[in-house]
Amino acid sequence: MRKFFFTVIGLSIVFFVFSCNNQDNNNASNTDTVSADQIDVIPDDVVVENFDDFYQKFISDNSFQLQRVRFPLKGSKLVDYGEEVQWTKDDWQYLKGDINEVDKSIFDVEIIVEDNKVTHKVSVPNSGFQMHEIYELIDNKWYLTELFESDL
Repeated sequence: MRKFFFTVIGLSIVFFVFSCNNQDNNNASNTDTVSADQIDVIPDDVVVENFDDFYQKFISDNSFQLQRVRFPLKGSKLVDYGEEVQWTKDDWQYLKGDINEVDKSIFDVEIIVEDNKVTHKVSVPNSGFQMHEIYELIDNKWYLTELFESDL
């Protein structure tokens, strides 16, 4: 039974991982006035990577994924009540699947979009399983900078 549970969780993680089409546009309704020196101006020749494009490549291309994980990766994997495993480049298990395709009848999914940060959270209520991924925009490119997983 435990093997079946972890297989279901593993497959679900595959479908969970990454992509963010639910962008929060709360700032669009902000009517505060700002001065020109308060606005970050990006030069025309600088291209800021689109998160959705990055994410689709990240979950489908192992070589690209390895390039875009910031090792040493913050966070850990908690297993068997207290045993903690750190994420390293040598034992990296590739993240696959699209967070937008996660079965929401089984998983709670939360996507938090900020200017330079995207957080994906997935959990199974009352099961001990949860996963948080944090992507950050660094030098105009997106990177996975933090990963926390608990399989308790």
